[in-house]
Amino acid sequence: DGVQYDLKVDQQSTVDGYAANINAKIKDLVFADGDYSAVQEQVARYNALDKSWYEAAGISNVQSVINGITYGLKKDKQSQIDTYAANLKAAIDALVLKPANYTEADKQVARFESLASNKNLYTSATYSAALAASNVIKQNHDLTIDKQSTVDGYANDLKSAIDNLKFKPGDYSAVNSAVNTANEIIAKADAYSAAYNNNPYYTPATFNALKSAVNAVVYDLTVDKQSQIDGYASAINKAINNLDNNVADYTAVNAAKASVPADLDSGRYVASKVAAATLLYKPIIFFS
Repeated sequence: DGVQYDLKVDQQSTVDGYAANINAKIKDLVFADGDYSAVQEQVARYNALDKSWYEAAGISNVQSVINGITYGLKKDKQSQIDTYAANLKAAIDALVLKPANYTEADKQVARFESLASNKNLYTSATYSAALAASNVIKQNHDLTIDKQSTVDGYANDLKSAIDNLKFKPGDYSAVNSAVNTANEIIAKADAYSAAYNNNPYYTPATFNALKSAVNAVVYDLTVDKQSQIDGYASAINKAINNLDNNVADYTAVNAAKASVPADLDSGRYVASKVAAATLLYKPIIFFS
């Protein structure tokens, strides 16, 4: 303070000079630059965003706020600068994320649901796992694009669960019944053949057809191949029904016939006994 306050009236001009100097200095005062740090913070925050994630209307609103900022204001306009920062923050805070893309997830849900009518074909464990994965997608169908990796994970989980669905074992009950019947028939036929000079009980063609039908069975097929399994049972039963009995074994008959005395009609034997023996062997019909 360069003002001397004890001057007399005869030094009024000096006092007036003080006033003039003070007014001149006041006139030369310049406001400092306004503080835009809060504005710059919000601009940097906005620039760091992936704009493609947000609804277009919100992005347009933020851009309008940014375009409306006047830079270069001084400290006397600090409240206006602070308002710019506040408005920009509010516009960014109001941005709305777009929904996540559920295209692949929904595709897998539709794929799973297309199997629902045949759900009884699959094992309980694998079908339940796929059902749970499908329900996760349905129950979390409102995620936003910033959770896209989570949604993609849901889709992959369901795809994997569907790919790992396991069919139940096929029903071989009809096959087993037919095979058991066939084996009993084969065993009896083999026993007859062994007892009667290897003479087949059934014609070779029909007997071999039955054995082939039994040997053709492929076990451990799953229920999706049930028609093939049922076909095995049908083939065996058909072969059983088509069995033809073979010609009987006449070996013992031929031996007995060969032992008939050559002089049967010589009169050496009792006539009634000769007549009875003749009736036994003469009507025999042999098949070649």
